[in-house]
Amino acid sequence: MNTTYDIQNAIGSTKNPIYVSSLDSVPGIGPEERARLAEVTDHFAFRANDYYLSLIDWDDPPADPIRRLIVPTVEELEPWGHLDPSSEHRYTQAPGLQHKYRETALLLVSDICGGLCRYCFRKRLFIEEAREVNKEISTGGLAYIRDHPEITNVLLTGGAILSSSRPAGCSISSGRSARSITSGSSGSARRCLHTIPSGSSTIRRCWT
Repeated sequence: MNTTYDIQNAIGSTKNPIYVSSLDSVPGIGPEERARLAEVTDHFAFRANDYYLSLIDWDDPPADPIRRLIVPTVEELEPWGHLDPSSEHRYTQAPGLQHKYRETALLLVSDICGGLCRYCFRKRLFIEEAREVNKEISTGGLAYIRDHPEITNVLLTGGAILSSSRPAGCSISSGRSARSITSGSSGSARRCLHTIPSGSSTIRRCWT
C-alpha cells in the first residue's frame, strides 16, 4: 500500500493536479538515490504530478510500472540510440511543422506533459536546449499548410496537447476541401477538435 501520498484525496480532488519537476519534491525517493539521479535530471527533464505519484507502490520500487514510467533511472545515460529515432528532422518543413505523409501535417505545439515518460521517442523536446516546439504556429506552419492543398489533416502534438494552453494563431482557412485538426501523439487516440467543411472559407479555431 502507498504510504507516501494520500491516494483518495488525489482521486477525489476537483482541483488541478500539482506538478512536480524536481526529485527533491518526491518523498518516496531518498537522498542517496536523488544524488545518483542528479546527472540524469541535469540532462533529461523530470516531470510528474501528485496523482501519478500517488499510484506508485514505493515499498516495491523496482517492480512498480508507473515508477518505471516516470521516475528517472541511471540507465538513461548509457550511450546508445538516437534522440531523434524517427528522423523527424528530415520531414521538418517549417519551425515546428513536419510533413512526412502526403495528406497529413504535424505541428509540434507543446512541450508539456502530465508526466514525462522516460522512454518517450520525442525525449529531445524536453531538454533545455530544445528548439523544435513552436507555439507561435502562425510564423510559418500555417502558411505552409495553406500552400499545400494536399494536406487535409493536421495533427497537433509534441506533449500532451489537451493539457496545454491553446497555441497562438491556431486557425486554418480552407476553400478547397475538408480539413480536420486532431490532437494526440503517434500511437495514441486522436481527438478531432474541428473539421472545416468542403467549400468553407471561414477560419475555424482549434479550440475555444
